[in-house]
Amino acid sequence: MANFPSEGIRINTLYLDSATIGTSLTGKTRYFGQGDISVVCMVHAGTLATGLNASAAGGYDFTVTESTAASVTGSNIARATLNLGAATAMQVYGGGNNMILWCNTAMATTVGITINGITYHGTAVGATANNGALQISRAINGKGSSVKLPHYRAVPETTAGFTAKNLLRIEADDDYGTGLTVEASAAAGTCLPYMTELQGVINISAGQFSTNSPKYIGITFTPLTGLATGAAAAIMLSYPTATPAFNGKVVNVNT
Repeated sequence: MANFPSEGIRINTLYLDSATIGTSLTGKTRYFGQGDISVVCMVHAGTLATGLNASAAGGYDFTVTESTAASVTGSNIARATLNLGAATAMQVYGGGNNMILWCNTAMATTVGITINGITYHGTAVGATANNGALQISRAINGKGSSVKLPHYRAVPETTAGFTAKNLLRIEADDDYGTGLTVEASAAAGTCLPYMTELQGVINISAGQFSTNSPKYIGITFTPLTGLATGAAAAIMLSYPTATPAFNGKVVNVNT
């Protein structure tokens, strides 16, 4: 088998935790390479009932650090930072792998939810308990005069899957989606984004590192306001000359 990441990329876990997160935490790994690295950051923001929503500013900050020992406080690498969540109330800028929206039964036509630059509106009156979610779902899917949201689809709640019938899930419908940016124009009682799964990457070129050796690369994970329980992880991808490069168990499925 060829052209798989395990043939050319070394993967080290920098941080992994699931808890009620209230303070900054740091994870580190020894870095033997000389080239560029990428740090992939991921968050699951708790359950739908208690997880992070965008009614208030809140999210997670990731900062890549460098130090000469695992026990030494690292120095932040300039500009190597990433925020996942809603830095501004009701505005989730990028990082959304998928998203759940809570929609009021009656959504006025003046109420808009903007997803990746396209604004969708609800109806003035809700005829049924799930009218708001169904109307926004139809608009996102390009029904009527609405423009379909490129590379994504909306799945409204019609059974018990999302625990409430005024919910809808926005998820990818092809391989071209690069994440969701969601902005709600009205109060949380009308249309509210839930950030269930967030991800992003910090790419760092080799020239940004010091010449110190040994070298430890770390990630400082800092929760912002408005958080409940959740899970977060950060992994470092480096590109050594050795092949295969992956330092873990590999299962190949090719027949």
